[in-house]
Amino acid sequence: MRMRHLAKFIVSWFLVIDAFTTASAQEINASDLLHHVATLSADSLAGRQTGTIGAAKARAYIIQQFKRIKLEPVFANFEQKFEFPIIQNSQNVIVTGCNLIGKISGKRKIGTILISAHYDHLGIMDGQIYNGADDNASGVAALLEIAHYFSQNQPGHDFVFCAFDAEEQNFAGSKYFVANRPFSIKSIDLNVNLDMISINPVKTLYIAGAFHYPFLETLLRDQVNSEKAIKVVWGHDKPELGKDDWTFLSDHAAFHRDHIPFLYFGVEDHQHNHKPSDIFENINQDFFLEASEFILSSLVVIDNKFVKNMH
Repeated sequence: MRMRHLAKFIVSWFLVIDAFTTASAQEINASDLLHHVATLSADSLAGRQTGTIGAAKARAYIIQQFKRIKLEPVFANFEQKFEFPIIQNSQNVIVTGCNLIGKISGKRKIGTILISAHYDHLGIMDGQIYNGADDNASGVAALLEIAHYFSQNQPGHDFVFCAFDAEEQNFAGSKYFVANRPFSIKSIDLNVNLDMISINPVKTLYIAGAFHYPFLETLLRDQVNSEKAIKVVWGHDKPELGKDDWTFLSDHAAFHRDHIPFLYFGVEDHQHNHKPSDIFENINQDFFLEASEFILSSLVVIDNKFVKNMH
């Protein structure tokens, strides 16, 4: 973390936590949520590019949190390793990535809901660190706190938590997982993907997926309509939108191609997107906390109401 911002960060962090704590009942621990983002987007992780020491540091932190939460490891030490080719200095190079997969067994054994967020980012380019606070330390932080909530409040469905690697490399991690998922979670009923949920100055969170799977909008209609702290908008999933169609722009794409329904929670592109300025100090902390709470409450509704083959 940049030292010149440290004092400002500490003050703003605790002001936001205090305001948020008094404004609403806590389901997500605000301090832990923000700590995850600050840790994963620190300079010491050098932008978390797949195959680098920074990515390994991010992975070690996420595994530590998975163990703290007491998730069940789906693979040894939660790690699903994979290889994929990239072009580097005009040469074909094989890079090793690593997905992290943990699970909470449901008490009613009524199906599997998979929550995903990618932990990789762009690394260092032209001597500048691309910290990726919003993209996507924010999604991973929310995933960790959602997992913690459900570890204390056992869901009816099996919940699988995937921190994917290599999203920035043409979604290599999620593609590998969908093609090589273990028998224990072969059947997946819904993917809920979190990617960029912490920067939006007008407090607007988008949900994509309902155009393809309309039953999901019906399922969450009351939840969306009752939201007061932030604005929640369905959209960014129609083919005629062109580049504004997010259907194939994050890890949920691999699930959609495999005919698995998805919901994608995210924000629109902003001034810090894929830039060195995507740092912890520039996230909208109050919006991020409220968006994370909304996603958690939506998952509670989904767990209670979603049944196999609704679509």
